[in-house]
Amino acid sequence: MATGRRYGSFAGRAPTISATLTGTITASISEADIVAGGKTLILTLTNDTWVAAGATFNAQRQAILNGITSAQAEATGWNAAVRDLEVVGAVVRTSNTVVTITWTAQPLYNITAQETITATIPTTALSTALSDVVATPTFTISVSTPTAVSETGGDDAPRKHRKPKPLKDIYRDIQQTIHALSVGEPEAVALPSVSSDASTVEARQVDRAMDRLVALARDQRIYSEKIEQLQRDLRAYQQWLLDEDDADWEWFL
Repeated sequence: MATGRRYGSFAGRAPTISATLTGTITASISEADIVAGGKTLILTLTNDTWVAAGATFNAQRQAILNGITSAQAEATGWNAAVRDLEVVGAVVRTSNTVVTITWTAQPLYNITAQETITATIPTTALSTALSDVVATPTFTISVSTPTAVSETGGDDAPRKHRKPKPLKDIYRDIQQTIHALSVGEPEAVALPSVSSDASTVEARQVDRAMDRLVALARDQRIYSEKIEQLQRDLRAYQQWLLDEDDADWEWFL
């Protein structure tokens, strides 16, 4: 006669719920890639599904973004300058088990040390999970090293200012921020044409757009750092033009 304790079958135990993190953001990326935007982060579930598409899922998009967190806490690092400024429209329910986040450009992002990012999916975004799910693997973002541009070549050659962000890109960032303040989500923004080598008229148009943005954001403290960065971008562009001895741009201060 057997004397050992007999245990029931494990056949009814729920399978383990997990999530895998993939996408272009998992490659060897630097802060410059985050500033430029366009990197994708894909979360794929195993043994669970995202909550129903439509209003139910849309209500969870901010919580999903909030769960993508850096282990570091620099003032202009991932948490403050990327995660907290990202728009919920960047989060898309690709299928029952897949969510894709396409990160928008974040000109405020500026780090002094490598960051390690972990994605924790909130249980409220999942159909059956009883606790948050940590996706694997984590990913890292390295510090970008500025490259000085030599005017004549050689290590000891005179240096010129590196060409800044094109004016048309600064203008796009301004317009998207205006749209975010006015509507809430900078989706498709119709932009008047502004070329990289803008005319004085076009540059004044950018200047007016910045004035409008500052007025709109007067009571929106969350945008203060972003506006300061956009203003620095404009000043850098103007200084580069002055260094190129273009006297016609002296007004653009």
